[in-house]
Amino acid sequence: MLDLDESEAESRLCDMVTGRALAAKVDRPAGIVRFGARLGQGEALNQWSNNLSKLLTLVEKTCQQIQKESQVYKVPLGAA
Repeated sequence: MLDLDESEAESRLCDMVTGRALAAKVDRPAGIVRFGARLGQGEALNQWSNNLSKLLTLVEKTCQQIQKESQVYKVPLGAA
């Protein structure tokens, strides 16, 4: 898109990142560039907490549905 070879594009990208004009992380072996600012510790912890909360909500709903189905079809739930 930029009409640059790989090494020149990487050089310009590195210059922009070190100059703080752009936030990115380069994975050279995979040839991937991820754009975006890195999360701070508090933001990362809040995001993890929210994801964990969503997961636990899904687990709780699943357990409720399993319990409901076992009662409807009279299937005993127990240790196998």
